[in-house]
Amino acid sequence: MALAKGNYKSIPEGAVVLSENEAVRYQREFIYKWPNWVQGFPLKLGPHLLGVASACCGIFYNNYYRRRLRLFHIGRVVSYLPVCFLPATLSAVMHAEAIQRPIILLKADVCPVCLEVKAGLLQAALGFLLPFLLAPTGSMALAHQSGCYNMPQITQRPTEAIQFYKKLLKPIGSISWKICAGQALLASFMTYLEARAMLQINKELHDEEKSGELLL
Repeated sequence: MALAKGNYKSIPEGAVVLSENEAVRYQREFIYKWPNWVQGFPLKLGPHLLGVASACCGIFYNNYYRRRLRLFHIGRVVSYLPVCFLPATLSAVMHAEAIQRPIILLKADVCPVCLEVKAGLLQAALGFLLPFLLAPTGSMALAHQSGCYNMPQITQRPTEAIQFYKKLLKPIGSISWKICAGQALLASFMTYLEARAMLQINKELHDEEKSGELLL
């Protein structure tokens, strides 16, 4: 059954009226049952892939700072949970709600280019900036608490602490810009694939209904 927007005056006899949340839930269930997996995979796996990309970014930065501060096995789980799990979860959830939601509802008033830019900025913030800030903060806090690395404290020697952070960041400064751009481009491209997949699925569904054949 096709999902279509309309006002109450134009509702055909026998049609089921859904709220926006119900329509989103209906569309997601329909997409997950779509028989052509290759065609539907951007919509099925898009948010999850972006979450994995955010987690990988968190792993990279957490490993780097833990190695530089000689933390070894100290607080491994405590440091990885916020740096990897939090960005991954937020990236997946926010992309699904802020980006994929208008796509699967086929909202005509949404600018496709604007949506791709929004997706890129959102992923850059959650998939790059969040782990970029959380990793050194958590690692330096653990290093100070455990006493495994002698470093200046921001409350006592702020200038030296800033210089110390810059020294840690310098070896990965150039690659950080590449990671940020990569996260943004990945999210923008995934949004393009999701929009194209939704349009293809919707077109095939309408063609099947017009011909009187049931696809699902």
